[in-house]
Amino acid sequence: MKKLLTLFSVTSLFVSTSNMVISCEKEKVINFVLPEQPQSEEDIVDALDYYIDEKAKVDEIINSELVACSNCNENQKNQILLNSGEARQWSVVYETFIKAYKSYKMLIFDCEELESKTSQIKYKRESTNSFDEYIKKSQDYNNLSKNTKKFMKEIQQWAREGLEEIE
Repeated sequence: MKKLLTLFSVTSLFVSTSNMVISCEKEKVINFVLPEQPQSEEDIVDALDYYIDEKAKVDEIINSELVACSNCNENQKNQILLNSGEARQWSVVYETFIKAYKSYKMLIFDCEELESKTSQIKYKRESTNSFDEYIKKSQDYNNLSKNTKKFMKEIQQWAREGLEEIE
């Protein structure tokens, strides 16, 4: 009887451990791609319209999941945030592109303000220092994947391309 209980305990332990290993989720690597450099102010407007629209879609997904869980406890809300990790990574990447276009790209094309084609928004140029500070601070965020942080640095380098021509 004792051997049977021991065998049962070992088997139960093995099965539960196997399930934990199988359910462990690796960080999903998202393949980001840098766009071509803008050739005109119109390219900047098109890009800003696109990234703002895409960011709004991703943010809506995240927010709708949280709203649907309005009566959830803190652990359940944290689980939703964990499960929406990929969406949050995309949201940050879109925000990074928006800031890159509004700072470096508008500076390179000497634009103070551009008007959206899809809405009544006017895009105002932002400081390149604020963009660089945003990138620097983001490297300390625990909720961003290493892949996302690396891509943000690549976006920063991409944003600066063409700057030396105007200096």
